[in-house]
Amino acid sequence: MNKNLLAIAITAALALPTMAAAEVKIIGQAQLELVNTTSDAAGVADGITLDDSAEGKKISSGNASALGVTGSHDLGNGMTGLYKINYNFHADDADGETVGTSTGHALSARDRFVGLKGDFGTVLIGRVNSPYKTATVKWDPFLATFMQARGQNGMSGGKGGVGHNSYADEVIAYANKFGSMKFVGAIALDETLDANGDINGDHVVTFSLNMPVADSLELALGYFDSTGAGDGTAIKAGLKWTSGDLTVAGHYENLGKDLNASGTGEQSNIFVTASKKLGAGASVSASFGSQTDESDADGGIDGTYTAIGYKKALSKKVSWHAGIVIVDEGVVGSADDITRIGGGIRVKF
Repeated sequence: MNKNLLAIAITAALALPTMAAAEVKIIGQAQLELVNTTSDAAGVADGITLDDSAEGKKISSGNASALGVTGSHDLGNGMTGLYKINYNFHADDADGETVGTSTGHALSARDRFVGLKGDFGTVLIGRVNSPYKTATVKWDPFLATFMQARGQNGMSGGKGGVGHNSYADEVIAYANKFGSMKFVGAIALDETLDANGDINGDHVVTFSLNMPVADSLELALGYFDSTGAGDGTAIKAGLKWTSGDLTVAGHYENLGKDLNASGTGEQSNIFVTASKKLGAGASVSASFGSQTDESDADGGIDGTYTAIGYKKALSKKVSWHAGIVIVDEGVVGSADDITRIGGGIRVKF
């Protein structure tokens, strides 16, 4: 096990007796997937790998494995102090893998924050998931597996804190429920320096709204604005419908060119998914997505994403999944398809 990871686990364990009254909890999960990849895309190797998730050409990207500590302190008068320190790790090997097949680091930061919760709502300060991300990211039934939508043309990946597999740094966030509507808003402070050595102050503003609009129908809205630093506005709207054992959901998003990975044109994504519970902890799901890059420099990229999979919960902590994902990167004038078939096991701590 990575030495840093081991040190975190040992420190947390030793601290538990003295911190029990503060409701300390070790959190995390480990996931491994056995996947066969076939592709005609440059930089993608064909064959069988043992990894943790994937995003397009990058194996072990957007992965599930994590380890952290969370807790709270009862401050009285209905107020609670909160904290969370969470790290990402790769369960397949300690060193990750090289860029082009992976994003790899043995240990890297996820969300880390302190905060207060009370009748006024919840205030968090630190590194958090952006409200834009959390509004719909969990609608993906294949989230944090090799079949996931984010980064594979179904949902936007991450750049500049926007997208569905990134975190926002230096954040002050606020969350509350107003009736049946949930609001989450955040400001990410820009601490970069200008030519004079002063702070630029091009702060990012982002928020989300989730609310029921009819029986079994939920509306989600997301907004991200970093226009102080360029063309950095993103919007998202989605609907989720549930009836008995069937759930159907989808969203549309549009990202300004400075939030697009190419940086030369607007990007839009469409994501649709359907899941059916089969009983005894089993479910089957199918998802489709498309991504359009309006960049003039590359002639336009219109990629697609298709995934079909099965999931079985063996307990509240252990599950396995299997399926297939087909990603067409859509580069004009070249074949760039990626197909992965496989399965994996996820164990929560």
